[in-house]
Amino acid sequence: MWTRPLNKFISWIISVPLALAIIVFSLVNRNAATVDFWPFPVSMEIPLFALILAAVMIGVLWGGLAAWLAAGRARKRARDMTRRAESAEMEIRHLEERNARLQRDHDKTLSVNAERNLLPPADAA
Repeated sequence: MWTRPLNKFISWIISVPLALAIIVFSLVNRNAATVDFWPFPVSMEIPLFALILAAVMIGVLWGGLAAWLAAGRARKRARDMTRRAESAEMEIRHLEERNARLQRDHDKTLSVNAERNLLPPADAA
């Protein structure tokens, strides 16, 4: 009940100061930095804040990709376990239906025998 508004509130508490910090950082670091792509005859003048924020963004994306790839085995195992659980549930339903059908047949046989007043043979246990 309170989870959604609380999450939204916490998101705002984190997002607003982070956005303000990025804006202040960008305003303070507007100086140009020369980036030289060494083996190639290309160099560019980029604002320092853009260079740093791009490096941070690339690092976050790289780390996210690494974490996603590392979790691949766990995701595959979870998919396999889900398939096995679904298969087991289907088998349980099938066996319960079969059990109910056999129970009905058994009850029907008992009622027919009772109607005919059939008793088991005397030599039967």
